[in-house]
Amino acid sequence: MSTSFPLDGMRVRFSGETNIGITRDHNEDAFYLPTRERLAIVADGMGGHASGEVASRLAVDTIVGHFQTTESDQDLTWPYKVDRSHRRQINRLVSAIKLANLKIHDEAERNSECHGMGTTVVSALFAEGALVVGHVGDSRLYRLRGDKLEQITEDHSLLNDYVKMKRLSAAMPRLFHTRTSSCARSA
Repeated sequence: MSTSFPLDGMRVRFSGETNIGITRDHNEDAFYLPTRERLAIVADGMGGHASGEVASRLAVDTIVGHFQTTESDQDLTWPYKVDRSHRRQINRLVSAIKLANLKIHDEAERNSECHGMGTTVVSALFAEGALVVGHVGDSRLYRLRGDKLEQITEDHSLLNDYVKMKRLSAAMPRLFHTRTSSCARSA
């Protein structure tokens, strides 16, 4: 699946595909590519038996739903306090991710089969002449320009924290990872 839209004399292209990989028996990924909103999302469910696929789908659906319902709403109708120091689009994305987290938590509490489920989220919103990135976890956002692949986000993980504290070399976390990111594979 792929989509694109024009931006400042260029064309921004997105494509998405999920893969079960070699260690799982089912897919826990969900994604959304820009249609009306200039928003792309990837969610990689966590929990295996604990319904990671439910969490990732709920996150994507909640974030997209929030964007569709707040397109012309006043900020006063949003479920979370708006930070007036940020632009409107940043607040929309922050609120959408917080709302998705709340819905995932509520579903895990309500449904015993979903207890312990979770998901990572990485999102990119093209708005007001800027790229607004929202992410939680270790799913990554990359930019491919020409033949150069550049990682845009920084992993929210214990391993990355150890690297930042210089307790592990940058190469060490690769030894611990058994899977590649669902956003992109680096050579």
